[in-house]
Amino acid sequence: MTRTTPNIEGMAEFTGDVMMTLSRHLNELREEAPDCRRAVISFLGLDPETAEQIAAVTRPFRALPIDDATLGRIGWARLRLISPRVDAENWRDLVKVAQACSLEGLRALLQQGVTGRDRRTVLMTFSAEQYAVFESVLLAHGAECEAGALSGREAALLAALAKATNRPANDR
Repeated sequence: MTRTTPNIEGMAEFTGDVMMTLSRHLNELREEAPDCRRAVISFLGLDPETAEQIAAVTRPFRALPIDDATLGRIGWARLRLISPRVDAENWRDLVKVAQACSLEGLRALLQQGVTGRDRRTVLMTFSAEQYAVFESVLLAHGAECEAGALSGREAALLAALAKATNRPANDR
């Protein structure tokens, strides 16, 4: 008997599609047939709290001009991260960020509170050696290391770039 490698990516995509469909239908039933919704939740073996958490993921997008295909490309896991933050003002920015980032990158950006139009976020990945160089440059240009974390990173990076390009830091 030969063993085949499971298509993890395909299974994850299928599961995400199923969850989005379920979320959408739970929202429709909530508005149109609450009694039927309770029966469906029971039939699926879900408790009401779990069903509500599933439905909450797609609910903010219902009133927005965004199609299911776009939501599908973002994926269930990233939608779960952005949906609590989505509103009529910021949804386009959040969708763009979610489309551009990995799940881990999106989680990191959202933890930093980055969703505004007036800011740009750069996510960098370094080897240990590269990070040591990066850290030493930032420390040399005004960043401070507190409990193993760098503070003042952005200002220090801009100061280093200004020095390297012979331009004032405030021109950036």
